[in-house]
Amino acid sequence: MRATLWALPAVFAMYMPTCTTPTVRPTMPPSQAHQAELWEAPTDLANRDLFYGPWGAEHAPDPRATYSFVKPKTQGTNPGMTVRDPQGRRLHQKIADGEQLPG
Repeated sequence: MRATLWALPAVFAMYMPTCTTPTVRPTMPPSQAHQAELWEAPTDLANRDLFYGPWGAEHAPDPRATYSFVKPKTQGTNPGMTVRDPQGRRLHQKIADGEQLPG
C-alpha cells in the first residue's frame, strides 16, 4: 500500500507534461469588435466643467485648507493616503512619484 501511495505522484508528474492546453482565439477580428461598450463619445463639452468635474467648485477640495492625515493606503498598486478636510470629509489622496507618506 505504501509503494502505491509513493508511485501515484510519480505517475501523475510523468503524465502532466503531456497534457496540452486549448488555444485561445478571439471570437471576432479586432476591427469588428464593438468599442461602444468601452467608451462613449462625450457630448456638450462646451457646457461641461472640465476643471472641477460634475460636482462643481463648491464640492472640490480647497487647495489652501489644512488636511489631517487619517491612514496610509494599504491596498492596490499606487501609493496614497486617506485625509480629512476641515468639513470632516474623508478624501483619498494619491502620492506623486518621489513623495513620502507622513510618519
